[in-house]
Amino acid sequence: LMQLVQLFDARERAVAALRQAAEADVGARLCDAHAAGEGEAALQGELDALEALYGEAAATVAPQAALLADILAENTRFTQARASDPVTAQRDSVVRSLEQSSTQYFTLHSQLTTGATFYADLQKRLTSLLQAGDDLSYTQQLQRQEFEMTSAASFERRTQEQQDHELALKLAQELDSGVADMKIGGSSVALGQPVAAPPQRAPEPAAAAPPP
Repeated sequence: LMQLVQLFDARERAVAALRQAAEADVGARLCDAHAAGEGEAALQGELDALEALYGEAAATVAPQAALLADILAENTRFTQARASDPVTAQRDSVVRSLEQSSTQYFTLHSQLTTGATFYADLQKRLTSLLQAGDDLSYTQQLQRQEFEMTSAASFERRTQEQQDHELALKLAQELDSGVADMKIGGSSVALGQPVAAPPQRAPEPAAAAPPP
């Protein structure tokens, strides 16, 4: 593993140097070298430098496959050795049991938290529904009381109007009966008894004659 890590580090350094060389401005150097009659040699030097850096990066790729194969083989032997060791197997079993217990604990904790949140929300909804039911019941009770009072007042008013109507009819009947009795009594007096003559006035005395 350490060799693979060192190989990766060497590759990163080679790639960084190659990138820096590729991004560098070599135009001025090549122009100066060309003016001095050394243009081809300068260009070849730049290309050789880039190829060297590329070779360093590529050289880290070939050993990688062999190192990875060795690591996988060592890991297989290590896994088999652990599986054949009773102490290691027992320790792994304990670790797996602890992991399972931890997983079950956190799962149960999450379920309990979700359940508590659900029932808290349900309690709020039930409280709201109970309050709404109480308000509706109180409103219905007030409306029933108002209806009963209105009905009682209307019944009393109709009863009083009926009584007043009956009393008015009775008084009208009694008045009509009294007028009829008076007419009948007056007619009897006119038919059965003579009408008395009006009293005569005494004549006034004559005036005395004046003396001679």
